[in-house]
Amino acid sequence: FTYTAGTVIGGLAEIFKLEKNKEHLDLAHNLTLSAFKYLTKDGVLMEPCDGDRSCDLDANIFKGIFARNLRYLMDVTTNRTRRSSYEKFIHHNIASVKKNAMCIPSHSNEVNADDEKHLHHSSCHIVYMDGAPSYPPTGPVFDTVWTGPFNESRPIQQTSAFDLFLAGVEERVTCTGPACHYDPHPAKPKPLTCHDNPCPYGQQCCGYEGQYTCCNQGQVCQQGFCN
Repeated sequence: FTYTAGTVIGGLAEIFKLEKNKEHLDLAHNLTLSAFKYLTKDGVLMEPCDGDRSCDLDANIFKGIFARNLRYLMDVTTNRTRRSSYEKFIHHNIASVKKNAMCIPSHSNEVNADDEKHLHHSSCHIVYMDGAPSYPPTGPVFDTVWTGPFNESRPIQQTSAFDLFLAGVEERVTCTGPACHYDPHPAKPKPLTCHDNPCPYGQQCCGYEGQYTCCNQGQVCQQGFCN
């Protein structure tokens, strides 16, 4: 998986900072090139389970972990050619996510002309499982498969995409303006029901006395219980 390579790469970068042993850095670079060769499709990160969308919830964040740790390696890489190749890889993945795996909820106030070009669905399926969100979705939201197409999103997939975007921030970039200090107070949660379509595709929503749960695949809801 991508995260197994990513965590080792990040660990080697940290050891290099402490010991200044170039062998650790060389090993990290070799692992990175191996991941580029065996864990990508058209230069975009792919989990072995992405092809048939069989990844479990944990795997939804793996590619973000790799991207974050690749940035750790970039930050200690002085070879400009290597660093440039890593930057191109990160930005190529960002471009693929934005073009192929992004969806903006149709009621969002944040849609602009450029985003509209990449809007594949007028309604984005967002999976909340057993927890209701504090705020209505404003988007954009992202699929777990970075080559697309957009199928559904959930909070863990957002985290993975954010790790990728942060890995692509240029050096010495600073944040200015009120948005840098945006920290809203938690809103009162809005209870969800099965009418909000909160479950993953293929999993039946099972409601009982105003609450709900998502049945596992192969289960059916009978009188408020998944059997």
